[in-house]
Amino acid sequence: MPHDGRVVYGQIILLGTNGDVQPKCCNPRALSKLTLYQRKIANGVDPGPVTVVPDYKSSAAVRSASRHCISYTVGRSNTVVVEYLQNPNIDQFQLGRCAAPVIDFVLADSNPNFDDQPDDAVTPRAMDKSNGRFINFRSRIPKASREPLSSTVSRFACRINVNRNPPHEARIYAAGFDMQRNIFLGERAIKWRHEQMMDGFTTNGVRILRPQTEEGNPGNRSSQNFEIAESPWREVSVCGRIYKLYSNLFVPKECDELPEDNVLEDGTLIDLSGAILLWRSGDSLSKNLTHEELAYMVSILNQTHVQCPVLYRTLRFDNHFLDPSTKSPLHSTDVSGGSNLTCATFGNRQPFVYLNCGHVHGWHPWRHRNDPNDRSADRTCPLCRQASRFVPLTFGEEVAFYVDHGPPTHCFNPCGHIASEATVR
Repeated sequence: MPHDGRVVYGQIILLGTNGDVQPKCCNPRALSKLTLYQRKIANGVDPGPVTVVPDYKSSAAVRSASRHCISYTVGRSNTVVVEYLQNPNIDQFQLGRCAAPVIDFVLADSNPNFDDQPDDAVTPRAMDKSNGRFINFRSRIPKASREPLSSTVSRFACRINVNRNPPHEARIYAAGFDMQRNIFLGERAIKWRHEQMMDGFTTNGVRILRPQTEEGNPGNRSSQNFEIAESPWREVSVCGRIYKLYSNLFVPKECDELPEDNVLEDGTLIDLSGAILLWRSGDSLSKNLTHEELAYMVSILNQTHVQCPVLYRTLRFDNHFLDPSTKSPLHSTDVSGGSNLTCATFGNRQPFVYLNCGHVHGWHPWRHRNDPNDRSADRTCPLCRQASRFVPLTFGEEVAFYVDHGPPTHCFNPCGHIASEATVR
């Protein structure tokens, strides 16, 4: 799909960010989505010559900063080095937690090493001069010297190779090349040799879930009569082969390899052990919903003057995301006063839905089954008397999740985001 004279391969979206360009993270390069454009110069590589050396340090290809290599440590005295050669027909994109320039899509760390130490922290034991007691404080240790929290996303998690020629197929592989253009699978890494070719898994793993077909099974591009495994998720190896997903790490046998390819179909989910991504192809983006069309849908719904069936006030959908400089008061559920009359007269007009029955109302603080201040507690619907959660109806701000231009007639359970029936199902 051409865009401003450039070919768009597709887009990768990080789930859970709801359209934020840059998620709240300590890494300034972290993004919530990345559009893959055709590079000016191809940087893709393919497997080439294989050598066996006593140690990877003795390989000239590994020591060279201009050559791509994957090293498999088979034993203490044997290392298989696979050199990768330049392919002028492939563009390569890498994903991971590392902020180095070799990573195109820097993922937000799910456990950032944030600094919650106050600026006025003192020594571990300080004297309270008012009564002579000792007060315990946390030690003021520099942030860099503290033990970092463990991360669930690999620094070099995976790589995606896209064919520069139409139809621009995108293929996913586990692990990414580091700053020295190397990938190391050490002695403890899971690796094997099938058909005289080395392969392996990364520690955190790379898994994909293909979109559902009309028969309800994940798509399978290479075999139509293959019996689907129990889990629809698939494990991707360093060489891009597809394997069954098991609960524990294992060394796969040849029978565990599935007759499927590693091509990313539109709507494929990518699990990088903590960060789940959505792949949208370039063709789907050209037909996708735009923010202008989403704004039009919000405007049409607000013009219908939907009324709360109990409090009889007009409900309106929040559209503050269309103009970031304005913050709509519809999100607020804090109403001054506290009486039902005050809530009905001056309360917000955002629609809320009972998840079990689907009845839509305006916000009301009564009919809580437990704590009236607990918005997550079950309520009783005034119309059908069913008990369920009462959540606000809102439009998702990431248009890449919409699969068609249908009217917003359904919502997700339990978040309450509105979309078309095809998108929700």
